[in-house]
Amino acid sequence: MKRGFLLMLTLLVTLCSVALATEPSRVVVKMRDKSYYRHVVVEGDTLYSISKAYGVNQKDLMRWNSLQSETLALDAAIYIPVDKCTFKREESKKTKTAKEELYEDDKNIHIVRPGETIYSLSRTFGISEEELMAMNNLSSPSDLKAGMSIKVKREESNLKNEEPAKNKQGMVSDAERGSATDGGDEVGVTSEADAPSDEKSVLESVLEEIVDYGPFAVVPTSQELNVALLLPFTDANGNPKSSFVDFYRGVLLAMEDLKAKGYTINLKVIDTKNSAERIYSYAAIGELDVDLIIGPAYRSEFLPLLKYAERENIPVVSPLSNIDEASPVLFNMPPDDDYRSEPIKHLLDGSHTLVTIYASKNDNEFVNDIYKKAVGVPNISLNFTFNRESFFYQRNSDGSNGASVSIESILRDKSKKVFIVAASSDVDVDRILGTLSSTKMSIKGRGLTCSDYKVIGNRDWLKAQNIDVKKFYGNEVIFVSNYASCRNEEVVRLFDGRYINAFGDLPSKSSNRGYDAAMIFCELMFTGFEDFTIKEFTPLITTYQFRHNGKSYVNTHWMREHYRSNSNVDIE
Repeated sequence: MKRGFLLMLTLLVTLCSVALATEPSRVVVKMRDKSYYRHVVVEGDTLYSISKAYGVNQKDLMRWNSLQSETLALDAAIYIPVDKCTFKREESKKTKTAKEELYEDDKNIHIVRPGETIYSLSRTFGISEEELMAMNNLSSPSDLKAGMSIKVKREESNLKNEEPAKNKQGMVSDAERGSATDGGDEVGVTSEADAPSDEKSVLESVLEEIVDYGPFAVVPTSQELNVALLLPFTDANGNPKSSFVDFYRGVLLAMEDLKAKGYTINLKVIDTKNSAERIYSYAAIGELDVDLIIGPAYRSEFLPLLKYAERENIPVVSPLSNIDEASPVLFNMPPDDDYRSEPIKHLLDGSHTLVTIYASKNDNEFVNDIYKKAVGVPNISLNFTFNRESFFYQRNSDGSNGASVSIESILRDKSKKVFIVAASSDVDVDRILGTLSSTKMSIKGRGLTCSDYKVIGNRDWLKAQNIDVKKFYGNEVIFVSNYASCRNEEVVRLFDGRYINAFGDLPSKSSNRGYDAAMIFCELMFTGFEDFTIKEFTPLITTYQFRHNGKSYVNTHWMREHYRSNSNVDIE
């Protein structure tokens, strides 16, 4: 009986030991050509058990991963240098394929980069600051440290703040370019030069690397150009994202035209699913061994990709978002905000008087952006209150109404003017534009002279349902656009026809941008990048010119859409 009890006790202890033992990971990742086991923390794992499983010192384990305490979060990623491990793997264990050895999907975990905060990460992943701290047992924002592995929600419902908003044509909006580019995901592949020392965390060593950069290799026209197109074509549920599908279709039409020019191109299409880890896995297993990369879409996807591209000297084109990263291989196609006022600078140089019309609700950001470029320019501020007469009011310094003002007297004054309509309500904008154009017609109808005036348009008006587009023409409205696509132009009509025949649908601006991206950069890979910054590229109707801004190559060309009184829209 006693012997049986001892056997049972021994068996129970053995089973508990097996249950509590930490199993070494089979996932090996490479950073700077140095191999690391990537261990994901599961229930029961402790720093002690992990250090024993890999045969390393517990203090070293903390230092390699920038851990500030011995408390480990579930699903946290721990990196252990392979050459520091002393354990021997059981040969009887199932051996995984090379692809499995290199990558394991862990989209709910994020390694904190230097400079990231609870606030920036909450915006990136669409989680409140309080929820993010609670998920990771952080008592205050100061507990967040670079190198920490933290848990984040990456469900589709939380990606809405990370996925760029789209305008009427499906393109990424201007505002989104700034707001959705905070934070990032895990480290990427980098060069061998300065392998991580034992005194630095894995993450810090990778981020501190300085990449030597040389000219891109020119592909002979007799050879094949290999291009990877990386975009999040589907959401977490497998549903297609229309704007990215449209972009791909534009690329396909460009492939036809490049082939007609005598170029041979192999296009590899990859669905990133908005996952930085997924991109890293493709790089790790050689799927991105190409000459040119177009995409992906969001900043978090670029962070692992750029390090790999820098090591391999592969140009990377960001087609839909401006990525604010310092990288010698990065080319941003959307125009840079620093050049937004270029198309209207002739209206803000003091040659025109600025007349700003306010209503009860106003888009002050739109107004402030204009006045930043018009310092010292004469200006008049008016208030609009709806009535049936063409009278406005002087705007007092506190925003209240002053003396009434006749719009006719302003329009009959011979000096050149630029009207800035601050109103944010569609109805107010429509009424203000209507008052201006009807007063103008009345003046001219009586054989009198009306001053030459323009209206700087707010891009939001183009999405409004309650603004009569005819009033754009009557007031010579000028919009500054990140992409122009006037269907009155023959080149656009021809492209539209081809697109409809091929896909049975009208192209969006995403389609046009896809065509532009492939036409510009695929051809540059054959002709070379020498002196390309002094050239202008106009594949369809939008023009691009690239300059280096000290971080990366950016497009300096914003387009001007001028609604003329003769009912034409000039793209300038």
